[in-house]
Amino acid sequence: MRGVPIHWILSVAVLMPVGACSLRSSGVTAERNSIVSTAGATVLKLDVGSGYLRVRGEQGTDKITILGVGRAATQEALAGVTLTTSRLGDTVVVVCNIPAPQRGASGQTPSLDVDLEIPSSLSLIVVDSTGESVFRHIGPISIVHGAGSLSIGDVAGSVDIIDGTGDMVISSVRGSVHIIDGSGGISLSCRRLGIDSSGWQRRTPAGGYLR
Repeated sequence: MRGVPIHWILSVAVLMPVGACSLRSSGVTAERNSIVSTAGATVLKLDVGSGYLRVRGEQGTDKITILGVGRAATQEALAGVTLTTSRLGDTVVVVCNIPAPQRGASGQTPSLDVDLEIPSSLSLIVVDSTGESVFRHIGPISIVHGAGSLSIGDVAGSVDIIDGTGDMVISSVRGSVHIIDGSGGISLSCRRLGIDSSGWQRRTPAGGYLR
């Protein structure tokens, strides 16, 4: 340190944290939460876009609790990241509305991360575009999944999957399993909890693999 002016040292000590903070503060976030009654409902339909999705079934509950975090590069873009719910007969519909990225825009791509706690007796119909998706302690599920990892476990019923890219792990299914897979690995366990694997079918049009 000999020969280095003291104001140089102080400048480095002050400016480095400021630069680090500016890197961490890119993008904006906001909560997107909701609670929906499931009285008389038998089906939950989820339409989600970019972001992670986690669904956990609970016995004895009569509502869906949704905790979401919207993300975007600007407040204007974040305003378009919304969560809507509706009821169609015995079906509860939850939609994550995510605007398409603007051409030439930089920074955080709009997304919505959601955690749902639902009655474990509901049947699930899911359309999910991109991101990690996790399902636990649920009823029958039919899902169209685009890109990203997919994990489904402890299912009281059948599992039907149309998957694009990304690895998936399927376990503890008390019912048949049908998978149409684009690419990526599949880990399938059908022995725990007396699982029926007689309905197991798999097609791999784009060269995925089974392990």
